[in-house]
Order: sequence, then structure tokens, then C-alpha cells
Amino acid sequence: MSLSIVAPSKKGHWKGHGYILRYQHSPRTKSKAVTTGLTDIELKTILNKWDYKPCETHTNSTNTSLYNDYLESCITKHENIEDYQLYYLDTDGIWSKYVLYNIITQKYILRSSCRNIDTEINGKNVGTLVKSHDTDWWVNPTNIWTDAQFWNNLKLLINS
Repeated sequence: MSLSIVAPSKKGHWKGHGYILRYQHSPRTKSKAVTTGLTDIELKTILNKWDYKPCETHTNSTNTSLYNDYLESCITKHENIEDYQLYYLDTDGIWSKYVLYNIITQKYILRSSCRNIDTEINGKNVGTLVKSHDTDWWVNPTNIWTDAQFWNNLKLLINS
């Protein structure tokens, strides 16, 4: 599998901040991690081959007892809430980065969502947003872009 966690280019409006899942052969292709999902083995392989170097990052990891409160904001209105569990969540109250577990397919799906905010940053669209079950939240089903701490926390969790 050629899917890996990479730092973005230092060009453009993101200027190298954070990390994203990318296919080496086609970096702009939607990752199956956000479309159909990854098996336990696939997710472990991606996370374990990532050469994490500790850096100064913050974490907004949310108490797992609150996960059910966030689930509606993480699922698009076209999906059945009953089919999903929230496996991991990192949120600042405006943007959420998370991993869903699809109970039916038994695969992990990595996504982000945001509250009703301006969907442009510095004149650039933040992605294709789809309404969630929670009317105050939008789901970005195209990819997940987040800080190193998210990936490190997920790596520790999936290997525990």
C-alpha cells in the first residue's frame, strides 16, 4: 500500500503545517481512508511506518465519555448514525479531526468537520463540505489534515 502520512509542501496557503494522508503515486486522489475506510491492519501499517519526530504541538484530545455527544457532528446526513462509533476525536470546538469505526464494514474512516464558519481561509476553499446530522456542523469527506500530535496519539491508541 502506498498510502502514508506526509507533511505538505511548504508552498501554498498551508505552508507546510500539519500532516495529511497521501498516495505516493497520486497525491491528489481521495484517500480510501476517508471514502471506504481502512482495515485495522492497514491503519496500523500506515501509522507504524510513519517516522514521528516529537515536536511542539498541542492536543485537544477529547474525553472518550463525550464521544456520543459528538457523533452526530461527524456523520454526514446521508449516513446512518447507528453504523458508526467514534474511535478517536481531537477538537477545538470549531474544527474536529476524528476516526470513525464503521460497524458494518469493520473499517476505520478518517475525517474532519467544522462548525458553521466561513468555509474559506485566505481565499482558498477548505474542501468539499457535506451537512452532518447536527445542523451546526459540516463534514469534510475528502481527506484529513491535522497536526503531528493527532497522528502520534492515534498511533499509540491503535497499538494499545
